[in-house]
Amino acid sequence: MKLYPDVSSAFIHIPKTGGTSIKYKMADIEWVDPEALVVSWNHKTYLDCSAEIPSGFLCFAVKRDPWDRALSLYSWLKQLYVNPPFTNFPEFVSWVTTNWPDERPPLLKEQVDYLYDETKTTLLVPFIIDFELLETAWNIFASITIGRPDKMNLEVVNRSKHIPFDQFYKANRTYKNLVSQDLFPNDCSMLGYSAPK
Repeated sequence: MKLYPDVSSAFIHIPKTGGTSIKYKMADIEWVDPEALVVSWNHKTYLDCSAEIPSGFLCFAVKRDPWDRALSLYSWLKQLYVNPPFTNFPEFVSWVTTNWPDERPPLLKEQVDYLYDETKTTLLVPFIIDFELLETAWNIFASITIGRPDKMNLEVVNRSKHIPFDQFYKANRTYKNLVSQDLFPNDCSMLGYSAPK
């Protein structure tokens, strides 16, 4: 979570949903001191940080198609590790679900864990930007918070290199179920996305 007092906003940063693009844009607009970029960004759920958010702040987050996010996370971790603990996508899913069957670390949590209450019945973050419509939704958000039409174009920063997710799942049809049944079942059922064809 990152607070932006100049615009009375709080950003709930869900890993692998476009948060780096938001971070760079916020620095570009000078909402934060550029030195703040060297500070580690905390990936906290809304529940974990709600007490830190001042009253009246607009809380926002970015959500992403869970199948796309799963591929991005898998690809990024394969690039990050010198010797990844998995060699393919099914091994990646097994690695996550075996090592963290109950409480996952922030990087591997489902998006609904960041956005909803503990029972997953009440949405707590009022403004959610769709990753798939990142630039358009960002422009709406920026108009609400700063009302400055200049400098609002958002450059999408892609730090994980992979083929488009629909091509990945088309070539590996059984992998779709690994995401919806094992890796991110709540995201797949609650966030309004359909499995890639």
